[in-house]
Amino acid sequence: SAMAFFQLLLTPFLLESPRWLLGRNANSNKARFIIKKLRGFRYDEEVETEVEHYLGASKSQSCNDSNDNSGGSSAKNPMLEMFQDKKVRLLVIST
Repeated sequence: SAMAFFQLLLTPFLLESPRWLLGRNANSNKARFIIKKLRGFRYDEEVETEVEHYLGASKSQSCNDSNDNSGGSSAKNPMLEMFQDKKVRLLVIST
């Protein structure tokens, strides 16, 4: 219980996911600040390169997702998929 309390105290210091922030707004300055802080970049060019990688990966993933669902199958429930994999299910339940 002490560990849970410690985690609760540190929660306000957690950084948001830059990938999530960029997914909501590709021009997010907060995402760029977090990337710079997490990666230890000094120059804006380095940050912009990393942002391009995030956005490219996100675009690639969305294209792959749309191709997977275009075969006439119904959209899958991500929560259901997560719990169907035994290793992931054990990890989620144990946390």
